[in-house]
Amino acid sequence: MSLCNGSGGNAHWFPRSSGKQRHQKVPLSNYSIVPRCLQVEFILWREGTLLMSLGNDGQCDQKQESGRGFTAPGNLEAFFCHLLLWFFTRQARPVRFLCIGGITGLLQLALLNMWLRWGWGELPANSVAFLLSAQVNFALSHLFTWRDRSISSGEAPTLLKRWIMFHGSIAGTALLDLLLFTLSSRYLPAFLASALGICGAAWINFMVMNRVVFRAQQESISIECKGNQQRFTLLQEECKEKRI
Repeated sequence: MSLCNGSGGNAHWFPRSSGKQRHQKVPLSNYSIVPRCLQVEFILWREGTLLMSLGNDGQCDQKQESGRGFTAPGNLEAFFCHLLLWFFTRQARPVRFLCIGGITGLLQLALLNMWLRWGWGELPANSVAFLLSAQVNFALSHLFTWRDRSISSGEAPTLLKRWIMFHGSIAGTALLDLLLFTLSSRYLPAFLASALGICGAAWINFMVMNRVVFRAQQESISIECKGNQQRFTLLQEECKEKRI
């Protein structure tokens, strides 16, 4: 199996087979934010062993090839491997955002339910539940949803500044959430009113987080691209030595 052929910044894979080799082309730049624990050689089974490396191709162009060159998997194992890889791409960021929003939303509802059972009023119970779930949301957003928007040194925002920006950005959506809850709780149960407030603020929240709070820093992009080029060079040298 050959792994060391490249063209246009993308690596090519050829599954082991008799006769002509089939060309498999996967844009590695789509996987630039795969967690380090997954940046290993991934084995996919499709008409023989297909070696898929989760490194980067060293290209600094931030535009992604939306799935072009991505071959449909041949069996269930490969399908889940492809699905896992896609889940960590930039294109899947809204999906990760929804997952985190769902988790923190359920947490908010659980806290609301607990404090209502303890005799709290609906408005203070929902307000405190929202604030606590927001802290969990920030941590998961920083570590998972926008993990590729790393904090760089120098003039780039520190974690504390990003935390402050996060809370400033959710102030507006918090007001929207509380407004919807206050109005709808007159006609709906507290849980449905809280869920309505969560859904109403979700879209605005994503846009603000993506463009303001967790925006990519130019310095961070340059460092990331330089690191990608070094990793890809090492990968090519390793392939040549192994003669894969």
